[in-house]
Amino acid sequence: MTPQCKEELRRRLKEAELAYHRLMMGGGIRSLRDQNGEQTEYTSANSSRLYAYIQTLKAQLGEDACGHVVQPTRPMQPFF
Repeated sequence: MTPQCKEELRRRLKEAELAYHRLMMGGGIRSLRDQNGEQTEYTSANSSRLYAYIQTLKAQLGEDACGHVVQPTRPMQPFF
């Protein structure tokens, strides 16, 4: 992933997290432009979609729910 792409994902993540926070605090409708450039409006009724979008962005950046970088794990090896 290029540094520019990573920076763009971080910008989108920050914007989405702010929108989610405002939505959860009773701020009403929030709109965001997603990765495809589509404008999407979120309400408290579909806040789970916004949360899923945030988790997708974090996964693309290799971060966990708290924003820590996740190290890839090795496949499990059987012991005999």
